[in-house]
Amino acid sequence: SRAHLSAVYRDLGNLDEAIDLLKGSLDFYNKNLPKDHVIQGWIKFHLGSTYRHKGDREMAMKLLSESLAINQKHYGKSHIKTAQILNSLGKLGIVCQTFEKSKEYLENALKVYSIENHHDRYKVYEALGDLYNEMYRRGDGNRSIMSKSLENFQKAIVVVEKHFPTDSTHIVRIRSKIARLEI
Repeated sequence: SRAHLSAVYRDLGNLDEAIDLLKGSLDFYNKNLPKDHVIQGWIKFHLGSTYRHKGDREMAMKLLSESLAINQKHYGKSHIKTAQILNSLGKLGIVCQTFEKSKEYLENALKVYSIENHHDRYKVYEALGDLYNEMYRRGDGNRSIMSKSLENFQKAIVVVEKHFPTDSTHIVRIRSKIARLEI
């Protein structure tokens, strides 16, 4: 489908092509399904995430928030798909520097992933590491915040090493973030 192809374009950095495909999918589904159908939520999640990558914070927030409402209505607050959206909203909050809201989204995502002991919880630990690192950089240099960043990156590494090959790009990326911390 167009939506699946858009993920490939987004991963390749072709954000405008990804957005065009997702908008086309959303238009199609808007004509054929109720506005709160779970497929609408899925498309809005991917479109919002793509806008986040593009730097359009306002559109990303609108679409991700709509997606969250649809997914929570359909799946509930404790579903993996809901956690994916919460994680994306948390990452957006880091960029927008709405740190407390970002922390709330990420902690809620972590609760959901932890229920299932899901391997994607590394994404939340990594995002929490990024959040605390950004809070440290933007704040008063409080060392306890920096130690929270390190702690979350280390938790992410533990999960990634358990579930991915030793040469995984996830391991390389997270270890690189640890190495750059000002500890």
